[in-house]
Amino acid sequence: MASQASSAGGGGLIEVVAPRLLALNVFGGESTSTSYTSMLRWNLPLGVMHDATVHISAETANGVLAQNKTLPVRSSNSSWTLQHTCQTSNLHAQHEYPAQIYTRSMFDDDYDNTSALAPTRHAFFMALKEACFCTVGNTQAVAGLAIAKQDAAFQAALEGDAHKYADATSEVAKLMREGAWEKSRRIPLRVVALVANEGGVPEGGAGSHHLSVVSRAASIDGDGAPRSLLDAVQGAIRDTSLSSFLDGKTTTLLVVGGLALPNSTACELSVWQAWRSLRDMDGFLYVCLKAIASYQ
Repeated sequence: MASQASSAGGGGLIEVVAPRLLALNVFGGESTSTSYTSMLRWNLPLGVMHDATVHISAETANGVLAQNKTLPVRSSNSSWTLQHTCQTSNLHAQHEYPAQIYTRSMFDDDYDNTSALAPTRHAFFMALKEACFCTVGNTQAVAGLAIAKQDAAFQAALEGDAHKYADATSEVAKLMREGAWEKSRRIPLRVVALVANEGGVPEGGAGSHHLSVVSRAASIDGDGAPRSLLDAVQGAIRDTSLSSFLDGKTTTLLVVGGLALPNSTACELSVWQAWRSLRDMDGFLYVCLKAIASYQ
């Protein structure tokens, strides 16, 4: 994914990755007709936010539907233009930057990447601990990870280097796989979707849309068979604000790891296989829901 980031204070994507920004306005997708503004969640992986917010072209959507193919929604030709806006008041509570925990600002005179990334690092390992607890029943594997391996794992996550990350976290990954399969029979799942704000842009300029996230410990066991990814997602969003995405009235694509999946694949792929192959570096399997009825 080729991303473009414009920043009032200079810099680039590092400022987007680090949770220094209280709000970001997203302009774009592949057509100006689909432009919108949305407050992004400071504690979500950037790739997940891309998958949840970027416009899927009609060609991709129709290719998935008509040809029953799994197609990428990220490419070297696509761009995701971000313009951040720092806001300090009138933010909705669920999106407000946790100043009581993280008090430093990227605009401090003594700003440097090491200190600026400390909150990001903390949030990353907290998510990994949560995923570990879901699968193993405790967080000891992550909490006991040597500092050198923690450093290597976080640096690999920043660089998007899966091989380096696997080397640094091999013991944790092994325990989580064994725990999920042999003990808990659960995997950590997060379902993400871009949802329009009721009544338009709310006071405080949070944007016309917002990212809604549902987090669940999803069972890998179905009714006498391995549970499918689609069934796990449907179970996760049942009785939530995202339930309309898979109510049968809306045509929706599941996007996992930058791949748009047809329903046939989501039905055949077990949630266990999806988690093993497509989970993010923080241990969670992220599934983005894209309503595409308008593309047909």
